Amino acid sequence: MIGRMTAQRRFKAYRIHEENRKIVARFESLTLDDLTAGEVVVRVTHSGINYKDALAATGAGRILRRYPLVGGIDFAGIVESSGDARYTAGDPVLVTGCGLSETVDGGYSEIARVSGDAVISLPSGLDALGAMTIGTAGFTAALAIARAPKQARLLDRAHVARRHARTPRPVAPGDRGVDAPFRASVLADEL
Repeated sequence: MIGRMTAQRRFKAYRIHEENRKIVARFESLTLDDLTAGEVVVRVTHSGINYKDALAATGAGRILRRYPLVGGIDFAGIVESSGDARYTAGDPVLVTGCGLSETVDGGYSEIARVSGDAVISLPSGLDALGAMTIGTAGFTAALAIARAPKQARLLDRAHVARRHARTPRPVAPGDRGVDAPFRASVLADEL
């Protein structure tokens, strides 16, 4: 059984609770039994700090869908034990997204337990520090860059919308005072 030998070993984690309709986050001493279910147990060596993590820990955004959960939407580390044949003890891995710190415990912990389907073997040439330096935000940016050639037509249209935008029309009380082409130019500038 996964984690049977480590089930009672204690480790630190940054856990987020909802208490009296307020979000409260604190460091706690946990055991493997306190974590959400999963086939792969990882000794976390690195985790990024993301905007979404700050929203979750402060309650400024409704990120968590259940409480309590360990915060952290990504992490990298070394597999301690695995019930998934794709991973063995000692494997360097990373996990990003996959419900971390939303529906399952995240990476702000010395130990994490996740589904094997959420785990990614650390690519050669990339260490845990490098992976978390890039982090979820960098991964999202890389996907955007990779998909950019496919979106060239959309970007061309945004350029045309910006170039041919009309000025705002006169405003009436309570009116936002912009027409559709002007809104398109603002959107294009944000692209």
